Amino acid sequence: WPQVEIALVHFPDVASVEQWPEGAARPTVEAHERVAEHYNLPSLDLSAEVASRIAQREFGWPDYGGVHPAVFGQRMVWRSMQRFLRRMAVLGPTRAQPAPAMDAAELPEAIDPLSYSGGLQLEPHLATIESGWQLLPEWAPPMKELIRPGFVNRPTLVASAPGARLTLTFEGRAVGLQVVAGHDVGAISYSLDAGPETTLELLTPWSKNVHLPWFHLLATGLSPGEHTLVITSKAGQAGGQAARIQSFLVDRGEASSK
Repeated sequence: WPQVEIALVHFPDVASVEQWPEGAARPTVEAHERVAEHYNLPSLDLSAEVASRIAQREFGWPDYGGVHPAVFGQRMVWRSMQRFLRRMAVLGPTRAQPAPAMDAAELPEAIDPLSYSGGLQLEPHLATIESGWQLLPEWAPPMKELIRPGFVNRPTLVASAPGARLTLTFEGRAVGLQVVAGHDVGAISYSLDAGPETTLELLTPWSKNVHLPWFHLLATGLSPGEHTLVITSKAGQAGGQAARIQSFLVDRGEASSK
């Protein structure tokens, strides 16, 4: 991975358009720009371009298409990306050009010592089913229900009723889940190392329209060594009862990422 060339692109959202003019605080952009500066990465601020042109009444936010650009917005992004890539190819050794490939040992000190640089996805079969859960080798919803390609027909831990219980033993300083959140999902409760239980609702604002992947961070800042995660399915506040887990997310620290 150290040989992969990386560029940052800031896409616009409603807040970046409504909070224009230039100079307004943009915490997300500013945070990513600090990362770009630290690692000498090129970046393209589409957010600023779109918001500025909307403020000048060249077009409106609906014309652009919103956070998922319409054809007009896609053409604008395509032209901006072309200009950006041409600049990267012709300018000298500045942030507008990718830094030379370097070994992991040559990377600068991590900008955040608690970053998830040792992040891994653990397959669902590594969990121990105690009751209720099933490991389906190729889960998919009924034919007429919408899905996100890439997150169906793959191994999935499935619970269809409250009370299903499983455990995962892992080593790492953080743990989370990648779930599939459709219209029928409920909630889970989880505990770490026999600690108190926490309830997590799995339904999202978009779940009624599509079975979509969603990522949850359950715990971070854990001590080194082995930990045990216990998950139990529950009925959700909206009445759903299903739960689906496609991978467990674990961060083992910087050393394990090599």
